[in-house]
Amino acid sequence: ELVGLLASDDVYLPGRFEAQVNLFKEDPKLMVAYANGWRRTGTRRISRLHQEDIVRLLARPPADILEYLLVHKSPLFLQTALLRRTFFEEVGGNDEAMIADDMVLNIRFFRRLARSGRCAYVDQDVALYRVHDRNLHHDLVRQSQGRIQAFKKYTPEPLKPLALGEAYWADALRARSTGHPMLALKFFVRSQWHRPRFSRWAEFFLGGWRL
Repeated sequence: ELVGLLASDDVYLPGRFEAQVNLFKEDPKLMVAYANGWRRTGTRRISRLHQEDIVRLLARPPADILEYLLVHKSPLFLQTALLRRTFFEEVGGNDEAMIADDMVLNIRFFRRLARSGRCAYVDQDVALYRVHDRNLHHDLVRQSQGRIQAFKKYTPEPLKPLALGEAYWADALRARSTGHPMLALKFFVRSQWHRPRFSRWAEFFLGGWRL
């Protein structure tokens, strides 16, 4: 009746389901409930998965959340979500053609919820998300490709310049701050191509470079 989603290297915490299951029992129109958790490396916890601004986002109407997801990197961790199986099947499950499958699932969820149904948030830590120690250059490129692929497929045409411009801008700043200057320049040029903002030239070239 209910579905939880977990990657093989992430971990559920004790008592993971109880509070969310109770919400579903109380509200037949509830389709998905999110909670919270921690990023971890090894056994060390680094930071909460859903910071206060994301908790506030989850309190807004589904249509507002959908609008946010269509132009921003998804901040919602599916490891914390519990959803009705019928809802998961209705939205079509995973889009296996997409690299950023978590991002796309959240868009699919709220595209459906914008029409009907409710979501909720439980202020409880239910999962640990593993931060991988991988090749950062490869990770930056793949994450960027995943977001851009998702925006190109799911974001409506009028919003695509904003979504793509801001995605490449965020990628440029991350590459600049992690010691990948040529990749940062590549992302910056693409951000200006999609959404020219000349005020950002000084911010980009005079900002904090790590070489």
